[in-house]
Amino acid sequence: MFNLLESIKRTQKLKRIARKKADVWVLPEQKLAIIKHRKVASRSLNTSIIRYILEQKGGLVPDVLPLELKNKIDVEYSHHLSTHALYKMREQYFIVTIVRNPLARLFSCYSNKVVDYREQGKKNILAFYGVHFDMSFEDFVRLVADTPDSQSNTHFRSMHPFLMHEGEIIPHKILRLEQIDTQWSEIQDRFPGLSDLPKKNVSISGSKKTPLHLAYTRELAEIAYKRYIDDIHTFGYTEEVRDFINSLK
Repeated sequence: MFNLLESIKRTQKLKRIARKKADVWVLPEQKLAIIKHRKVASRSLNTSIIRYILEQKGGLVPDVLPLELKNKIDVEYSHHLSTHALYKMREQYFIVTIVRNPLARLFSCYSNKVVDYREQGKKNILAFYGVHFDMSFEDFVRLVADTPDSQSNTHFRSMHPFLMHEGEIIPHKILRLEQIDTQWSEIQDRFPGLSDLPKKNVSISGSKKTPLHLAYTRELAEIAYKRYIDDIHTFGYTEEVRDFINSLK
């Protein structure tokens, strides 16, 4: 009976995961919508948007935003929307998103949700998927590669399903985290008052001594490449990722 109940619970949870909708900041007065992705500057983006909303309301913006205030703004302005709903918004809203090199995003997920959470004594939020705190990066990549998007947690789920509707790209502007310093300024020009986004990114180019070069082998990078091939091609990372893979042993 215990195994049957566990099986039912897992099936129910997988159904909820499969119905996952895009996480979106919706600012009606500015006619601005920003589609968020986990492990793609999401915390920095949240802070910038919350401060922007408070400033637009004409209130005082504290240096440190209280959690209660963050939650209040989040409830009012952050929504989970289907791609169909987002596509219909295109005529009235300027829709933006930020994407990231999928191999760097996957490494960031492991570094934060496995390594950092273990060291900080936090709860393992990915245990449902078979992730454990003693897991190596290689085992993590292989586990994620064997987990289809329909069953994936948002921290390692592909980005493109949230950005496309019936084969068409939804956002008017897709920014890349690797060029966020210059590309975000274009959004700031259009919506004055938006603060800068702190850049916390691990590059896959340049020196072979970067964390990504130390974490990936060529075989492991090929596995990640196949897992996220649609994201890689859709957002123009193909050449960058292939060069990275070719630089590995």
